[in-house]
Parts: sequence; structure tokens; C-alpha cells
Amino acid sequence: YNNGVDPSFDTNARGAAAAGLRVGAYIYSYATTTAAAEQEADFVLNLIKGYPISYPVVIDVEAPEMNAMTPDQLAAVINAFCKKIESAGYYPMVYTNDYWLSSKINMSKVHYDVWAARYDVKPSYSGAALWQATNQGQVNGISGNVDINFVLKDFSEKLPANRWRLIDGKWYYYKNY
Repeated sequence: YNNGVDPSFDTNARGAAAAGLRVGAYIYSYATTTAAAEQEADFVLNLIKGYPISYPVVIDVEAPEMNAMTPDQLAAVINAFCKKIESAGYYPMVYTNDYWLSSKINMSKVHYDVWAARYDVKPSYSGAALWQATNQGQVNGISGNVDINFVLKDFSEKLPANRWRLIDGKWYYYKNY
């Protein structure tokens, strides 16, 4: 987030891939313009190009800086980020909570999959691809609370293991992610 990298990203991404788990990437966005969203996309693309990304690349739109934006402006920011991620050969997605989906973003202009957060009950947003059901889950081997998410869509066909990706003007071929 904010051009900073989670200090555990490398360890977690490589460890998850080595354990046979699907690996995606996520950015908490502060973008209030399409240009800033594209810069965040470039930041993420340069960060993940050396990792076996086999799951969506996600933009989280719910930062306080975005509160004053119109629903159309938020949709444009989401689309700018997602288009750049998709053009590079990754599978983009937007993450936000049920309230933002229904009240803050013009979702009729966003044609990317959604990861919806709503704790304790399924999201009211229809068509969510992922659902974050709690942030107080427990997982053996991890101390403290963790997010628990449910996959509601099969991404297999959307995320081929072998593909070309265009990052920062250079082509990369990925075999088995």
C-alpha cells in the first residue's frame, strides 16, 4: 500500500507457492485519479513479475481518501487499475465491502470480478467471485486472527499456467506460473 511492500510478501508468496497454494497479489489503493491508479498498477506489476502469480491481482478501494469521489470516479479508478493489470496478462479483481459496492461505486461501469467483504452473512452484492466472511478466523499454525474467505467462482480457465505477460514494456513468458 502507498508504494510500500508488506515486509512478509516475499516469504509468504514464495512459501505459499512452494506449498502448492495459489498466489495472488493485493494493493490497498489510495488512488483518487486514473493516473494514480495506473501508477499503482505499475508498482504492483514490477513487484510481482518475479513471482508465481496464479490467482487474481486485486485493488482494494475503500481508503478514506476516496470518500469524496463520485461513484463514476471510483469506477474509473478501478477500471484504470484493472485494465493495466489485465493488459499485462494477469487477472484483475476489485476488493471492497458491501457498503461501498452498493453506495459508493458505480458498479454498472465496472466489469471485473469482485471480492466482497461482509462479515457473518453473505454479501448482498450479487455475483461476488470471492467473499471475505470474517477477519477473526483461526487457522492451525498461525497465531492470531486471520481473514477467512470463500471462493464463489472457478478461476481455473481465467488463470492459465503458461502465458506471456507484458510488464514495463518487456515481454515475459511464464511456465507453470
